[in-house]
Amino acid sequence: MKKTLKQKFKEIAEEYRKALDNAWEIVDGYWVCDDPGSLYLFSDGYYCINFDDLRLAVDNKITLDVFIEWSNYNSQALEFKFNTINLKSWISGCRVIKQEVFDHLEGLKKELENQIELIKTSYDY
Repeated sequence: MKKTLKQKFKEIAEEYRKALDNAWEIVDGYWVCDDPGSLYLFSDGYYCINFDDLRLAVDNKITLDVFIEWSNYNSQALEFKFNTINLKSWISGCRVIKQEVFDHLEGLKKELENQIELIKTSYDY
């Protein structure tokens, strides 16, 4: 019986997953809803990667360290309401916000949190 495009896609997605697992030494990864080609989670579900980025990572031999750096950048960008960067642009060298800016914003955030705690302990609210 001839395979459908969907079956072929799932098989290819599994091959890419295996290549990523091997390259990044992932032992606990899984597809969301057991659906190859969807969203892939690993490191106890802490990290996730969609199939297009997974394929990009494998085809371009992106290291786990580069992926984590990109993921952390985007987490910080989202926290402070900046635009995120896609993985393809990241590996091409695109950076919008310097780490020093994020570090400064983190310091301001901590200072604000400390002031809020001070107010909470100083007043009956």
